[in-house]
Amino acid sequence: MNDLTKRAVISSCEYFKECIDQTIDTGIKAGNKMSMNWLSEALNYPNRKKLERDFKRYLNTTYSDYIAKKRLTLACNMLCEEKVSIKAVALSCGFSNSATF
Repeated sequence: MNDLTKRAVISSCEYFKECIDQTIDTGIKAGNKMSMNWLSEALNYPNRKKLERDFKRYLNTTYSDYIAKKRLTLACNMLCEEKVSIKAVALSCGFSNSATF
C-alpha cells in the first residue's frame, strides 16, 4: 500500500468515525433508542449488514461494544463535571435504570 492509499484509508476511517460519533451523540442526547437499525436509518446507510461490516472495517469493533463505550464515556464525563445523581446520569445516557448502569 503506497502513501496515498494509506492516507485515503485513514481519511475514510476518520470520516466514518466522525459521522458515527456525531449521530450517536445526538441520538443519546435526544433519548433515541440506539439500535443498529436506528443508526442505519439516521445515516441513510444502504442496509444494516453493510453498516455492521463497516464498523469492523473502520473501527475494528462491533456496534454494541462501540455504543456501550460511548455511553460510559458520556456518563463518566457527566459524573465528573456535573452535580447530577447517578440515576439521572444513567437515564440520560441511555441506560434503562441505575441498576443496569
